[in-house]
Amino acid sequence: MGIGTMEGVFVVSLKKIRFSLPVVALMLTGNVLANKSEDLLAAMESGKCNPEAVMLHDLALTGDAVSQLAFANAADKDLCGVVEMWWEYSFDWYRKSAEQGNAAAQAALAKHLATHWNRENETEALVWYQRAADQGNADAKFGLAQMYGRGKTKSDNLRKDDKLAIKLYKEAAAAGHEMSWFILSHIYETGSNGEKKDEVVAAYWYRKSADKGSPSAQWRLASMYEEGRGVDQDYAEARRWYEKAAAQNHSYSQTNLAKMYRSGRGGLRDEKLTLQLFHQAAEAGDSNAQFELAMIYAKGLIGMARNEEKSLYWLNESASSWNPLAIKELERQR
Repeated sequence: MGIGTMEGVFVVSLKKIRFSLPVVALMLTGNVLANKSEDLLAAMESGKCNPEAVMLHDLALTGDAVSQLAFANAADKDLCGVVEMWWEYSFDWYRKSAEQGNAAAQAALAKHLATHWNRENETEALVWYQRAADQGNADAKFGLAQMYGRGKTKSDNLRKDDKLAIKLYKEAAAAGHEMSWFILSHIYETGSNGEKKDEVVAAYWYRKSADKGSPSAQWRLASMYEEGRGVDQDYAEARRWYEKAAAQNHSYSQTNLAKMYRSGRGGLRDEKLTLQLFHQAAEAGDSNAQFELAMIYAKGLIGMARNEEKSLYWLNESASSWNPLAIKELERQR
């Protein structure tokens, strides 16, 4: 029997395989229970819903904190329609697990509360983030750093504290928190959050994030190699990192890589790839790539025939994003 909605086949089929709580509790205990719930969540993430959804719900109902967290994650992602089946939201399940001391659930609950933007929720978010951070949870330290970095929005208990925010970012980064690596990179590249600009340190953190596959970090690291900021100038290395980010459809990297292929910086020239990358970035909305295409079609560059219609199209697309070069060119043509 297939899986349907609340009104259809799904509920009927689930009732046929529903387990009673005592049976589940006897079947699985302790770490085995926790491991089973994580396996069920992984199965649901891969699209397997029957009987996984019911089994995970039953495990959560036993009161096991890890199972409650797993079911909260399923509800948060709306896997297998679990919210519609039982009408308990991820928020409720995160709280059940958090109240038992589960640090990951405490951090997730705090994140939900912090995004509600009212005084009561923001104040409570600080409490849950702190409880999780005290257990060493990196997500919680990152969340606290974000809150202290921006300072008071609603809660009177939230003060802006750049020094504490940096300390928390670094602690989270040391625990392998990838977003903390990227945030620290930006802080040291720009000299913000009370820190002095230090492009050597920025490049260090960008590399850690880039090595983990972040296209934004790969793009920033590539630009540092291209410009010789914080690292020795190295066009080949810049091209290598642009290529990694471009392969993940990062439009700014596609544009910069196209320029390197066009000029031959860092490697061989390749007009075919130049045009291909400019088109990919332009179609993704990058105004610089759109302007470059407009000029290519206007002047018949890199082996392309002149095409005024295509040139004007891309020029208008670029200008609509307030690209100053495109706006200036349109004014010149009037």
